[in-house]
Amino acid sequence: HSDELRIAINRYENEDDQIVFYVADIWMRNINSFRMGFGNGEFDSGREDPRDFAVREHAILGFSGTMNSGLVIHNGTQYKKVEDSDIPFRSGIVVIYRDGSVKTINRAKNEKFDYKKEDTQNGGVLHALQFGPILVKDGQIASGLKKNERHPRIIFGYYEPGHYVAVAVDGRTKRSIGMTETEMAELMLSLGCKDAINFDGGNSAVMLFMGKTINVPSGRDKDGDGVAGRNIVDLLSFAEYDADGNAPELSSVVPDKVYGE
Repeated sequence: HSDELRIAINRYENEDDQIVFYVADIWMRNINSFRMGFGNGEFDSGREDPRDFAVREHAILGFSGTMNSGLVIHNGTQYKKVEDSDIPFRSGIVVIYRDGSVKTINRAKNEKFDYKKEDTQNGGVLHALQFGPILVKDGQIASGLKKNERHPRIIFGYYEPGHYVAVAVDGRTKRSIGMTETEMAELMLSLGCKDAINFDGGNSAVMLFMGKTINVPSGRDKDGDGVAGRNIVDLLSFAEYDADGNAPELSSVVPDKVYGE
């Protein structure tokens, strides 16, 4: 924690249901601390190892994003427009405004996104992403969620401006079988979220804290270092960025015994 950013992570395990998940509670005073980065440093430049990604982005906390699927707005610049799709995991839009507030737009319910209109709200649009499904909207569980298909998950939730939560759910492992969409929604509602959306999961589901992978990504451990999963194309992160967009090197704010462990 610092004057600008506080992050607290707890691990939960339900042995009876074989579910392990990690809850990162995030308090932020400076909107510049909320970052979105692209693989290899530029939009549409391919995939990158999440650990390298986190170091370059100075991420105190980082987690997989949306595969740049559909709408992509980063720091007020639009890289992709809304993608019309009946695929559930592309039916949701989350907008992060410059005042720290968040809005979810459920295209599965024919809700529209108008960039010019949204950019006049709450200080303007900082980031906007498309994935899904929407799990919780305005304090209510969204309809149409699946009750089967368990997978590793990454979930982003919103309480109020400057207060957010990120959840990583382990899956496809001996200790954890993952969560369904309905279970994710119930979890985020139980945490008190006003809005919540599902982000990129499966083998891409990864959460990093101070350069260290916190969850247990699914997939094969190809290099023997205990970290599986796969490279990703975008990373959402929280870091010690100042008003000019600068940040200290991660190694300068993280103890050696934690950094890169």
